[in-house]
Amino acid sequence: MGINVAVLASEPEICRIRVAPLLDALTRAGAIADYVLLDRDLAPIGRRGFDAFNAVIVQRNVSRAQLRFLARQRLRFVYDIDDLLPRLPAHQHRKKQETSRRIAWCLAHADAVSTPNQKLAIELEEATGVSLQGRGIVVPNGLEPVAVDESGWAVPARQLLWVSSDLPMIETEAPGLAEAIATAANELGLKAILIGRFPDRIKSLFDRIDYIPRLGFADYRRFLASLRRTIAVAPLPFHSESHQAFIDSKSDIKAVDFLGHGIPAVYSAAWPYRNSDLDLAPLVANEPHRWREAIADVAGHPAGHIDGPKVQAVHRQRSYATVATMLGDQLARSAMPYRPLPRPSINSVLRGWEQRIRQWRRSRRKSASR
Repeated sequence: MGINVAVLASEPEICRIRVAPLLDALTRAGAIADYVLLDRDLAPIGRRGFDAFNAVIVQRNVSRAQLRFLARQRLRFVYDIDDLLPRLPAHQHRKKQETSRRIAWCLAHADAVSTPNQKLAIELEEATGVSLQGRGIVVPNGLEPVAVDESGWAVPARQLLWVSSDLPMIETEAPGLAEAIATAANELGLKAILIGRFPDRIKSLFDRIDYIPRLGFADYRRFLASLRRTIAVAPLPFHSESHQAFIDSKSDIKAVDFLGHGIPAVYSAAWPYRNSDLDLAPLVANEPHRWREAIADVAGHPAGHIDGPKVQAVHRQRSYATVATMLGDQLARSAMPYRPLPRPSINSVLRGWEQRIRQWRRSRRKSASR
């Protein structure tokens, strides 16, 4: 029957970004038969093609229901964690003590722990006191290679792209950098494209701006593939009194996104970028004048900072098919006898009824307003 993977998706959106594409690649390659995502209440998300599983992936910060299921069934599993969750910045804290306890349990009991880079594995050991004892595997972030139009590299850029999945930490950790980026864009006549969470203060710095508060992951990567005559910026603090380990443990996914879609970029010379296996340049000190100079250089001469071989190297090193191999090998080693999929917890039933009641109330209000 092959390997059927049950994925305990504690954060489904992130799971669809990091884990699901790798499992899709493994399914296409025949390394696994199929997989299903189970939410925090153990209810299937989307399609479910089987009733019994024999391999498990656990993602990020498991719920009580997911943890009970793992512990009671004594399941073997691969634990995938892509952020230093026990040491989140203050604005991201959510029940920190309980989060740390669950993460430590998963680290201690997993057959293998997969992280986007080795630095995160080291910091997780330091943060939790749990030794991975040779169980760590590096599964970097990947992409599906796309055709890249190289013609735009021969002429100056017209747009500057800045993407932030969370409030930019450079506001507090690298003062003056946002102003430097905006000044460079304004002086060069570049229209800024800001995607993600940006405070009004940063948005107001740019003379011309397109602001996109949110894009789904698939839409985001399609958007990147559509851009022409665009450069990107990837600022990240070097030094932080409070969040150094968290910053150093971040992945190089922005570099994968930009370089893999043929977008030349300016990167902070922070740990995730200067230690990446990708050929990233320029790597810039977080000094305002350095950033203004680097943006002017890359925008004026894109072809000096990107070329076909660099893009092809990213496609070769980080294609989902390549990256998924390590995960596939570990799933084969961690496979068990088949077991039935769990029943969703009572919370799932209650949430379903709550949803139906909300829908009923909405329909009543609409009918009453007619």
